Amino acid sequence: MLQQSEMNNHSGPSVHRWGPVFLYLILLLVPSPVLGDMTTVTPSVSLRQTWNDNIFLDTEDPVADWVTNVSPQLVWSNKTERLGMDLSAELNWIEYAETDDLNDMEQDYAADIDWQWTPVLHLAASAGYVRTTSRDRDIDTSGLVILSNTTRDSLYMNGSANYSLSELSMADLNYTFQQVAYDDDVVSNVKIHVVTGSFTRHIGRFLELTTGTMNLQYARYDYDKAGYDVYSTTLGFSRKINEILTLTMDAGVSYTRSEYTVQAIEWLSPFYYILRSRQETDTAWGEVGHLGLTFKGQASRFKLDFSHDVKDGGSRGSTTTRTEVGADFNRRLTHSLQVGINTAFFHNHSDRATTSNSDIKEDTWRIKPRIRYNITQNWSMETAYQYLYLKDHIDDTTAQRNLFEFRLSYRWPLTW
Repeated sequence: MLQQSEMNNHSGPSVHRWGPVFLYLILLLVPSPVLGDMTTVTPSVSLRQTWNDNIFLDTEDPVADWVTNVSPQLVWSNKTERLGMDLSAELNWIEYAETDDLNDMEQDYAADIDWQWTPVLHLAASAGYVRTTSRDRDIDTSGLVILSNTTRDSLYMNGSANYSLSELSMADLNYTFQQVAYDDDVVSNVKIHVVTGSFTRHIGRFLELTTGTMNLQYARYDYDKAGYDVYSTTLGFSRKINEILTLTMDAGVSYTRSEYTVQAIEWLSPFYYILRSRQETDTAWGEVGHLGLTFKGQASRFKLDFSHDVKDGGSRGSTTTRTEVGADFNRRLTHSLQVGINTAFFHNHSDRATTSNSDIKEDTWRIKPRIRYNITQNWSMETAYQYLYLKDHIDDTTAQRNLFEFRLSYRWPLTW
Protein backbone atom coordinates (compact mmCIF):
# COMPACT_ATOMS: atom_id res chain seq x y z
CA MET A 1 0.00 0.00 0.00
CA LEU A 2 1.00 3.62 -0.53
CA GLN A 3 2.15 5.42 2.57
CA GLN A 4 1.30 9.09 2.83
CA SER A 5 4.91 10.08 3.42
CA GLU A 6 5.82 8.36 0.17
CA MET A 7 2.95 9.91 -1.77
CA ASN A 8 3.98 13.41 -0.75
CA ASN A 9 7.52 13.00 -2.02
CA HIS A 10 6.57 14.13 -5.50
CA SER A 11 4.93 17.37 -4.39
CA GLY A 12 6.53 20.77 -4.19
CA PRO A 13 7.96 23.36 -6.54
CA SER A 14 10.96 21.27 -7.67
CA VAL A 15 9.29 20.73 -11.05
CA HIS A 16 10.06 24.22 -12.35
CA ARG A 17 13.79 23.89 -11.56
CA TRP A 18 14.00 21.28 -14.30
CA GLY A 19 11.94 23.24 -16.80
CA PRO A 20 14.78 24.70 -18.94
CA VAL A 21 16.92 21.56 -18.74
CA PHE A 22 14.79 19.30 -20.94
CA LEU A 23 15.20 21.63 -23.93
CA TYR A 24 18.82 20.56 -24.23
CA LEU A 25 18.74 16.93 -23.08
CA ILE A 26 16.80 15.75 -26.09
CA LEU A 27 19.33 17.33 -28.47
CA LEU A 28 22.16 15.25 -26.96
CA LEU A 29 20.62 12.11 -28.46
CA VAL A 30 21.30 13.30 -32.00
CA PRO A 31 24.77 13.88 -33.50
CA SER A 32 25.30 17.42 -34.77
CA PRO A 33 26.17 16.49 -38.40
CA VAL A 34 22.54 15.60 -39.07
CA LEU A 35 21.58 19.25 -38.75
CA GLY A 36 21.10 20.77 -42.16
CA ASP A 37 18.75 20.64 -45.15
CA MET A 38 16.12 23.15 -44.00
CA THR A 39 16.03 25.30 -40.89
CA THR A 40 13.16 27.62 -39.98
CA VAL A 41 12.98 30.17 -37.16
CA THR A 42 9.53 31.66 -36.59
CA PRO A 43 9.11 34.56 -34.15
CA SER A 44 5.50 35.48 -33.48
CA VAL A 45 3.37 37.52 -31.10
CA SER A 46 -0.35 37.71 -30.38
CA LEU A 47 -2.49 40.25 -28.56
CA ARG A 48 -5.71 38.89 -27.06
CA GLN A 49 -8.43 41.02 -25.50
CA THR A 50 -11.20 39.22 -23.60
CA TRP A 51 -14.36 40.17 -21.76
CA ASN A 52 -15.12 37.47 -19.18
CA ASP A 53 -18.30 37.75 -17.13
CA ASN A 54 -17.26 35.06 -14.58
CA ILE A 55 -13.48 34.94 -14.17
CA PHE A 56 -13.64 32.65 -11.10
CA LEU A 57 -16.40 30.42 -12.52
CA ASP A 58 -18.34 31.18 -9.35
CA THR A 59 -21.75 29.62 -8.79
CA GLU A 60 -23.28 32.54 -6.83
CA ASP A 61 -21.40 35.84 -7.21
CA PRO A 62 -19.73 36.01 -10.63
CA VAL A 63 -17.00 38.62 -11.10
CA ALA A 64 -16.60 40.17 -14.56
CA ASP A 65 -13.43 41.73 -15.93
CA TRP A 66 -11.45 42.68 -19.02
CA VAL A 67 -8.38 40.49 -19.56
CA THR A 68 -5.41 41.31 -21.81
CA ASN A 69 -2.94 38.64 -22.97
CA VAL A 70 0.35 39.39 -24.75
CA SER A 71 2.05 36.20 -25.96
CA PRO A 72 5.42 36.27 -27.75
CA GLN A 73 6.69 32.94 -29.10
CA LEU A 74 9.84 31.66 -30.78
CA VAL A 75 9.90 28.35 -32.72
CA TRP A 76 13.05 26.74 -34.15
CA SER A 77 12.66 23.86 -36.60
CA ASN A 78 15.19 21.74 -38.49
CA LYS A 79 14.19 19.16 -41.11
CA THR A 80 16.27 16.59 -42.96
CA GLU A 81 15.28 13.56 -44.98
CA ARG A 82 15.19 11.34 -41.88
CA LEU A 83 15.06 13.74 -38.95
CA GLY A 84 12.77 16.48 -37.72
CA MET A 85 13.53 18.63 -34.67
CA ASP A 86 11.51 21.42 -33.08
CA LEU A 87 12.11 23.73 -30.12
CA SER A 88 9.61 26.33 -28.93
CA ALA A 89 9.31 28.87 -26.14
CA GLU A 90 6.27 31.00 -25.35
CA LEU A 91 5.48 33.55 -22.67
CA ASN A 92 1.98 34.77 -21.85
CA TRP A 93 1.58 38.00 -19.91
CA ILE A 94 -1.89 38.23 -18.34
CA GLU A 95 -3.28 41.52 -17.07
CA TYR A 96 -6.73 42.08 -15.53
CA ALA A 97 -8.31 45.53 -15.65
CA GLU A 98 -9.86 45.35 -12.16
CA THR A 99 -8.72 42.11 -10.48
CA ASP A 100 -5.04 42.99 -10.80
CA ASP A 101 -3.94 40.58 -8.06
CA LEU A 102 -4.40 37.85 -10.71
CA ASN A 103 -1.87 39.44 -13.06
CA ASP A 104 0.80 36.90 -13.93
CA MET A 105 3.09 35.47 -16.59
CA GLU A 106 2.59 31.94 -17.92
CA GLN A 107 5.34 29.93 -19.63
CA ASP A 108 5.38 27.11 -22.18
CA TYR A 109 8.52 25.34 -23.45
CA ALA A 110 8.59 22.29 -25.71
CA ALA A 111 11.05 20.09 -27.61
CA ASP A 112 10.31 17.39 -30.21
CA ILE A 113 12.38 14.90 -32.21
CA ASP A 114 11.03 12.76 -35.04
CA TRP A 115 13.55 10.24 -36.42
CA GLN A 116 13.23 7.64 -39.18
CA TRP A 117 16.11 5.53 -37.87
CA THR A 118 15.77 2.74 -40.43
CA PRO A 119 13.26 2.10 -43.24
CA VAL A 120 11.15 0.03 -40.82
CA LEU A 121 11.82 1.76 -37.46
CA HIS A 122 10.54 5.22 -36.58
CA LEU A 123 11.42 6.88 -33.25
CA ALA A 124 9.98 10.00 -31.64
CA ALA A 125 10.49 11.86 -28.38
CA SER A 126 9.12 15.03 -26.84
CA ALA A 127 9.32 16.94 -23.59
CA GLY A 128 7.81 20.09 -22.22
CA TYR A 129 7.42 22.41 -19.26
CA VAL A 130 4.31 24.53 -18.72
CA ARG A 131 3.51 27.04 -15.97
CA THR A 132 -0.12 28.22 -15.81
CA THR A 133 -2.33 30.10 -13.34
CA SER A 134 -5.96 30.31 -14.54
CA ARG A 135 -8.73 28.14 -13.08
CA ASP A 136 -10.13 27.24 -16.49
CA ARG A 137 -6.83 25.92 -17.88
CA ASP A 138 -8.23 22.34 -18.19
CA ILE A 139 -11.78 23.13 -19.32
CA ASP A 140 -11.13 22.42 -23.00
CA THR A 141 -9.45 19.03 -22.38
CA SER A 142 -11.14 17.58 -19.28
CA GLY A 143 -14.19 19.71 -18.48
CA LEU A 144 -12.91 20.13 -14.90
CA VAL A 145 -12.21 23.41 -13.13
CA ILE A 146 -9.04 23.79 -11.06
CA LEU A 147 -10.02 24.13 -7.40
CA SER A 148 -7.74 27.12 -6.77
CA ASN A 149 -6.26 30.10 -8.64
CA THR A 150 -2.79 28.83 -7.87
CA THR A 151 0.31 28.42 -10.00
CA ARG A 152 0.70 24.99 -11.57
CA ASP A 153 4.01 23.64 -12.88
CA SER A 154 3.75 20.74 -15.34
CA LEU A 155 6.62 18.68 -16.70
CA TYR A 156 5.95 16.03 -19.35
CA MET A 157 8.05 13.61 -21.39
CA ASN A 158 7.10 11.16 -24.11
CA GLY A 159 8.90 8.52 -26.15
CA SER A 160 7.58 6.22 -28.86
CA ALA A 161 8.79 3.57 -31.28
CA ASN A 162 6.97 2.43 -34.42
CA TYR A 163 8.12 -0.75 -36.17
CA SER A 164 6.82 -2.04 -39.51
CA LEU A 165 6.50 -5.80 -39.18
CA SER A 166 5.48 -6.15 -42.82
CA GLU A 167 3.76 -4.20 -45.57
CA LEU A 168 0.44 -4.85 -43.83
CA SER A 169 1.16 -4.77 -40.09
CA MET A 170 2.79 -2.44 -37.60
CA ALA A 171 3.63 -2.39 -33.86
CA ASP A 172 3.86 0.69 -31.63
CA LEU A 173 5.21 1.25 -28.13
CA ASN A 174 4.63 4.54 -26.29
CA TYR A 175 5.62 5.84 -22.85
CA THR A 176 4.42 9.11 -21.29
CA PHE A 177 5.43 10.70 -17.99
CA GLN A 178 3.83 13.77 -16.45
CA GLN A 179 4.45 15.53 -13.14
CA VAL A 180 2.13 18.28 -11.94
CA ALA A 181 2.83 20.43 -8.85
CA TYR A 182 0.66 23.20 -7.39
CA ASP A 183 1.80 26.02 -5.08
CA ASP A 184 -1.34 25.55 -2.96
CA ASP A 185 -1.17 22.64 -0.48
CA VAL A 186 -4.97 22.31 -0.64
CA VAL A 187 -4.72 21.09 -4.24
CA SER A 188 -3.35 17.62 -4.94
CA ASN A 189 -0.17 17.11 -6.97
CA VAL A 190 0.21 14.11 -9.23
CA LYS A 191 2.72 11.93 -11.08
CA ILE A 192 1.47 9.96 -14.08
CA HIS A 193 3.11 7.08 -15.97
CA VAL A 194 1.39 5.63 -19.05
CA VAL A 195 2.67 2.74 -21.19
CA THR A 196 0.77 1.83 -24.36
CA GLY A 197 1.38 -0.96 -26.82
CA SER A 198 -0.59 -1.30 -30.03
CA PHE A 199 -0.74 -3.53 -33.08
CA THR A 200 -2.34 -2.54 -36.39
CA ARG A 201 -2.92 -4.55 -39.55
CA HIS A 202 -4.50 -3.71 -42.88
CA ILE A 203 -7.36 -6.13 -43.48
CA GLY A 204 -8.29 -4.95 -46.97
CA ARG A 205 -8.39 -8.56 -48.10
CA PHE A 206 -11.63 -8.88 -46.14
CA LEU A 207 -12.76 -5.25 -45.77
CA GLU A 208 -11.48 -2.75 -48.32
CA LEU A 209 -9.57 0.29 -46.93
CA THR A 210 -9.87 -0.97 -43.33
CA THR A 211 -7.20 -1.27 -40.64
CA GLY A 212 -7.71 -3.38 -37.52
CA THR A 213 -6.21 -2.26 -34.19
CA MET A 214 -5.46 -3.82 -30.79
CA ASN A 215 -4.30 -1.73 -27.81
CA LEU A 216 -2.93 -2.61 -24.37
CA GLN A 217 -2.34 0.13 -21.79
CA TYR A 218 -1.12 0.51 -18.22
CA ALA A 219 -1.38 3.81 -16.34
CA ARG A 220 -0.17 4.72 -12.86
CA TYR A 221 -1.51 7.83 -11.08
CA ASP A 222 0.19 8.93 -7.83
CA TYR A 223 -1.67 11.68 -5.97
CA ASP A 224 -0.89 13.13 -2.54
CA LYS A 225 -3.29 10.79 -0.75
CA ALA A 226 -4.09 8.14 -3.34
CA GLY A 227 -2.60 5.85 -5.96
CA TYR A 228 -4.30 4.19 -8.94
CA ASP A 229 -3.25 1.38 -11.29
CA VAL A 230 -5.40 1.28 -14.43
CA TYR A 231 -5.15 -1.56 -16.97
CA SER A 232 -7.13 -1.46 -20.22
CA THR A 233 -7.39 -3.28 -23.53
CA THR A 234 -9.35 -2.43 -26.67
CA LEU A 235 -10.04 -3.82 -30.13
CA GLY A 236 -11.16 -1.69 -33.03
CA PHE A 237 -10.74 -0.54 -36.60
CA SER A 238 -10.23 2.46 -38.84
CA ARG A 239 -12.09 2.53 -42.17
CA LYS A 240 -11.71 5.02 -44.99
CA ILE A 241 -15.24 5.14 -46.33
CA ASN A 242 -14.24 7.34 -49.27
CA GLU A 243 -11.66 9.99 -50.12
CA ILE A 244 -13.07 12.52 -47.63
CA LEU A 245 -14.72 10.44 -44.89
CA THR A 246 -12.98 8.24 -42.28
CA LEU A 247 -14.55 6.23 -39.43
CA THR A 248 -12.62 4.94 -36.38
CA MET A 249 -13.91 2.85 -33.50
CA ASP A 250 -12.48 0.80 -30.65
CA ALA A 251 -13.98 -0.69 -27.50
CA GLY A 252 -12.79 -2.74 -24.55
CA VAL A 253 -12.55 -3.02 -20.78
CA SER A 254 -10.52 -1.48 -17.95
CA TYR A 255 -9.50 -2.71 -14.51
CA THR A 256 -8.66 -0.20 -11.76
CA ARG A 257 -6.94 -0.87 -8.46
CA SER A 258 -6.88 2.06 -6.04
CA GLU A 259 -5.15 2.76 -2.73
CA TYR A 260 -6.12 5.87 -0.80
CA THR A 261 -6.05 7.39 2.66
CA VAL A 262 -9.24 7.95 4.68
CA GLN A 263 -9.87 9.40 8.12
CA ALA A 264 -11.55 6.92 10.48
CA ILE A 265 -12.99 7.42 13.97
CA GLU A 266 -11.43 5.31 16.69
CA TRP A 267 -13.32 5.29 20.01
CA LEU A 268 -11.02 5.16 23.04
CA SER A 269 -13.90 5.34 25.53
CA PRO A 270 -17.65 5.90 25.41
CA PHE A 271 -17.00 9.66 25.57
CA TYR A 272 -13.70 10.12 23.72
CA TYR A 273 -12.51 9.37 20.20
CA ILE A 274 -9.65 10.24 17.85
CA LEU A 275 -9.24 10.36 14.07
CA ARG A 276 -6.72 8.00 12.52
CA SER A 277 -5.53 7.73 8.93
CA ARG A 278 -6.26 4.38 7.34
CA GLN A 279 -5.35 2.93 3.94
CA GLU A 280 -8.20 1.58 1.83
CA THR A 281 -7.90 -0.62 -1.27
CA ASP A 282 -10.58 -1.08 -3.94
CA THR A 283 -10.90 -2.61 -7.38
CA ALA A 284 -13.37 -2.04 -10.20
CA TRP A 285 -14.04 -3.07 -13.78
CA GLY A 286 -15.30 -0.65 -16.42
CA GLU A 287 -15.85 -0.07 -20.11
CA VAL A 288 -13.64 2.01 -22.40
CA GLY A 289 -14.23 3.05 -25.97
CA HIS A 290 -13.81 5.63 -28.71
CA LEU A 291 -15.78 6.53 -31.81
CA GLY A 292 -14.63 9.10 -34.34
CA LEU A 293 -15.84 10.44 -37.69
CA THR A 294 -13.69 12.77 -39.80
CA PHE A 295 -14.74 14.68 -42.93
CA LYS A 296 -12.11 16.50 -45.02
CA GLY A 297 -13.41 18.36 -48.03
CA GLN A 298 -11.79 21.03 -50.18
CA ALA A 299 -13.31 23.94 -48.25
CA SER A 300 -14.90 22.28 -45.21
CA ARG A 301 -13.68 20.06 -42.39
CA PHE A 302 -15.72 18.34 -39.71
CA LYS A 303 -14.74 16.08 -36.82
CA LEU A 304 -16.97 14.22 -34.38
CA ASP A 305 -15.56 12.32 -31.39
CA PHE A 306 -16.96 10.21 -28.57
CA SER A 307 -14.82 8.67 -25.82
CA HIS A 308 -15.29 6.91 -22.48
CA ASP A 309 -12.29 6.07 -20.29
CA VAL A 310 -10.60 6.41 -16.89
CA LYS A 311 -8.63 9.68 -16.85
CA ASP A 312 -6.71 12.00 -14.55
CA GLY A 313 -8.99 14.05 -12.31
CA GLY A 314 -6.57 16.97 -12.16
CA SER A 315 -6.63 18.95 -8.92
CA ARG A 316 -9.32 16.66 -7.44
CA GLY A 317 -6.71 14.17 -6.22
CA SER A 318 -8.20 11.09 -7.90
CA THR A 319 -8.97 9.57 -11.26
CA THR A 320 -12.33 10.06 -12.90
CA THR A 321 -14.43 8.10 -15.37
CA ARG A 322 -14.84 10.61 -18.19
CA THR A 323 -17.37 10.55 -21.01
CA GLU A 324 -16.72 13.13 -23.71
CA VAL A 325 -18.59 14.10 -26.87
CA GLY A 326 -17.03 16.75 -29.10
CA ALA A 327 -17.52 18.25 -32.55
CA ASP A 328 -15.56 20.77 -34.59
CA PHE A 329 -16.53 22.35 -37.91
CA ASN A 330 -14.44 24.69 -40.07
CA ARG A 331 -15.41 26.28 -43.41
CA ARG A 332 -13.18 28.39 -45.66
CA LEU A 333 -15.36 31.04 -47.30
CA THR A 334 -12.60 32.82 -49.23
CA HIS A 335 -8.84 32.58 -49.49
CA SER A 336 -8.53 34.76 -46.38
CA LEU A 337 -11.78 34.25 -44.47
CA GLN A 338 -12.92 31.17 -42.57
CA VAL A 339 -15.59 30.44 -39.97
CA GLY A 340 -15.94 27.61 -37.51
CA ILE A 341 -17.66 26.29 -34.43
CA ASN A 342 -16.49 23.96 -31.68
CA THR A 343 -18.56 22.29 -28.99
CA ALA A 344 -17.96 19.63 -26.35
CA PHE A 345 -19.77 17.91 -23.50
CA PHE A 346 -17.98 16.25 -20.56
CA HIS A 347 -19.37 14.02 -17.82
CA ASN A 348 -16.86 13.31 -15.04
CA HIS A 349 -17.83 10.74 -12.44
CA SER A 350 -15.90 9.27 -9.50
CA ASP A 351 -17.48 7.49 -6.54
CA ARG A 352 -15.77 7.36 -3.16
CA ALA A 353 -17.23 3.89 -2.68
CA THR A 354 -15.54 2.52 -5.80
CA THR A 355 -11.83 3.18 -6.42
CA SER A 356 -11.73 6.82 -5.35
CA ASN A 357 -10.87 9.01 -2.38
CA SER A 358 -13.24 11.77 -3.53
CA ASP A 359 -16.69 12.13 -5.04
CA ILE A 360 -16.98 13.74 -8.47
CA LYS A 361 -20.16 14.03 -10.52
CA GLU A 362 -19.97 17.01 -12.85
CA ASP A 363 -21.24 17.96 -16.30
CA THR A 364 -19.58 20.57 -18.49
CA TRP A 365 -20.81 21.92 -21.80
CA ARG A 366 -19.19 24.57 -23.95
CA ILE A 367 -19.75 26.00 -27.41
CA LYS A 368 -17.49 28.40 -29.30
CA PRO A 369 -18.25 29.93 -32.72
CA ARG A 370 -15.32 31.76 -34.32
CA ILE A 371 -14.32 33.87 -37.34
CA ARG A 372 -10.74 34.14 -38.61
CA TYR A 373 -9.37 36.52 -41.24
CA ASN A 374 -5.85 36.44 -42.69
CA ILE A 375 -5.04 40.11 -43.28
CA THR A 376 -1.72 39.34 -44.99
CA GLN A 377 0.64 36.39 -45.12
CA ASN A 378 1.98 37.41 -41.69
CA TRP A 379 -0.95 39.13 -39.99
CA SER A 380 -4.23 37.53 -38.90
CA MET A 381 -7.11 38.32 -36.60
CA GLU A 382 -9.79 36.20 -34.95
CA THR A 383 -12.91 36.89 -32.99
CA ALA A 384 -14.85 34.31 -30.99
CA TYR A 385 -17.57 33.87 -28.39
CA GLN A 386 -17.69 31.04 -25.86
CA TYR A 387 -20.54 29.96 -23.64
CA LEU A 388 -19.69 27.62 -20.75
CA TYR A 389 -22.09 25.73 -18.48
CA LEU A 390 -20.99 23.76 -15.39
CA LYS A 391 -23.20 21.52 -13.25
CA ASP A 392 -22.03 19.93 -9.99
CA HIS A 393 -24.57 17.20 -9.14
CA ILE A 394 -23.11 16.51 -5.68
CA ASP A 395 -23.30 20.12 -4.43
CA ASP A 396 -26.33 20.81 -6.68
CA THR A 397 -24.78 24.01 -8.03
CA THR A 398 -24.40 25.50 -11.50
CA ALA A 399 -22.06 28.08 -13.00
CA GLN A 400 -22.22 29.85 -16.34
CA ARG A 401 -19.79 32.01 -18.28
CA ASN A 402 -19.93 34.21 -21.36
CA LEU A 403 -16.58 35.07 -22.93
CA PHE A 404 -16.00 37.45 -25.86
CA GLU A 405 -12.56 37.35 -27.44
CA PHE A 406 -10.55 39.27 -30.05
CA ARG A 407 -7.06 38.20 -31.09
CA LEU A 408 -4.51 39.88 -33.37
CA SER A 409 -1.48 37.78 -34.37
CA TYR A 410 1.75 38.30 -36.26
CA ARG A 411 4.21 35.57 -37.36
CA TRP A 412 7.38 35.90 -39.44
CA PRO A 413 8.88 32.55 -40.60
CA LEU A 414 12.55 32.74 -41.64
CA THR A 415 13.84 29.75 -43.64
CA TRP A 416 17.29 28.88 -44.90
